[in-house]
Amino acid sequence: PDMTALNAENNYIYVGSSRGLVSVLDFRNGKKVWEMRLGGAVTTINITDEGILVGSLDNFLYLFDADTGN
Repeated sequence: PDMTALNAENNYIYVGSSRGLVSVLDFRNGKKVWEMRLGGAVTTINITDEGILVGSLDNFLYLFDADTGN
């Protein structure tokens, strides 16, 4: 999938794709921490005090816990 959004903080890399996939990787070991599929392409990934705020072309904003994806 094409990468459409990217951000990084605290040893994590957050990647969004045109197919609606949000992936979180630990760049210390390269392993996937969690992954979530949304209903449309990921447009933005912002790191906030409350978690990871993700915008999507499915007309929703998602707020995920950075460590668990909940």
